[in-house]
Amino acid sequence: MANINVAGTGNFATIKIAHVGDLTTDAITLPGLQDVTVNNSNGQFRWKQLDTTSEFVVSTTATNQVTFNMVLDPDTFYGTGVGTGADADGVFNLSNNKTQVDIRVYWAGTSTGDKYVEATGYITGMSPTVNPDAPVWVSPITIDVSGSFTQGTVA
Repeated sequence: MANINVAGTGNFATIKIAHVGDLTTDAITLPGLQDVTVNNSNGQFRWKQLDTTSEFVVSTTATNQVTFNMVLDPDTFYGTGVGTGADADGVFNLSNNKTQVDIRVYWAGTSTGDKYVEATGYITGMSPTVNPDAPVWVSPITIDVSGSFTQGTVA
């Protein structure tokens, strides 16, 4: 059985975010990722009937999210202030201004033939924290997806 190994150089999990439509031209590659979760949770409607001893179920719409923890970097978090892309805004302003973003999660590298999933959504959760035992700012970040994920392969 094969696995998706992200431990080798060039095989790292990578996340890029951008203003909608700018993923290939003006995306932020998020540094300092500690973990990444891609969540596709299909809803279900269940019911019981008096004429059977079993329950029925149908699938409903999915709730899709990307969550991750990252070590915060000033340019990525606050933005560079240069230009008009997501890198100028930074993750904080994209969240604070409720800016819709495109997100692409690369499973094991960004080279030709590598796989990714992408979607459009909103940064809905950030909780930066620091303490004496972890003296750099780290934040969990949630991006709630509006619609479905699509998958692709780096050309």
